[in-house]
Amino acid sequence: MALLIGRNEEGECISEIANRLPPIPVHGFTKTIQAITYVITILATIIVALRVYVRVRLSGSQRAWGWDDIFAVAGWVPLIPSVVFLILATYYGLGAHDDHVPDGMLIYYQVRVKSYMFLFEMIYFASSILTKLAMAIMILRLSSTRTYVYIIWGNIALLSVNALVCLIIMFASCSPLPALWNEKLGYCRLKNGWIIISYVGSVVLAMVD
Repeated sequence: MALLIGRNEEGECISEIANRLPPIPVHGFTKTIQAITYVITILATIIVALRVYVRVRLSGSQRAWGWDDIFAVAGWVPLIPSVVFLILATYYGLGAHDDHVPDGMLIYYQVRVKSYMFLFEMIYFASSILTKLAMAIMILRLSSTRTYVYIIWGNIALLSVNALVCLIIMFASCSPLPALWNEKLGYCRLKNGWIIISYVGSVVLAMVD
């Protein structure tokens, strides 16, 4: 118990310092991350905006608005805050070389970046699933071939199971939850569980694509 209390106090100290850190100047690969993120986000926004415009203004009196359109917009909404957290992470060391981090401050910047990346992963995961559901529903609406219908429903089921399993493992891996990015705050039942889930979840999402 004394050891756990000591770890908690050390973890709280680390968190306090991490939350007061100044941003790091952006260099090299970090700029690349930012550029790609901005370009993809702008393209996604334009595509969704055009889709909404066509459905609302150019579909005539029928207003051919379907569930695929609803999920497409719902998938875009969490994309924006996920991008905000990703960009914030780049200002605190994401993509930076260790020698760009002030001496003796690496552990604190790592905690700050991990906290942002956790939020990014969670929100972007939701955005990705909603977007894939939009595409699946669109295919179901356009195709009446039974084979495609079975495949799409199978993918939807796989997406649902993948999301549920990942969330359960994510929230059960460490106690308390912030120990995921600051291990000194508690303890983790599954070492590197967050990273494992990210890889497994990404593989499943790629398979569904």
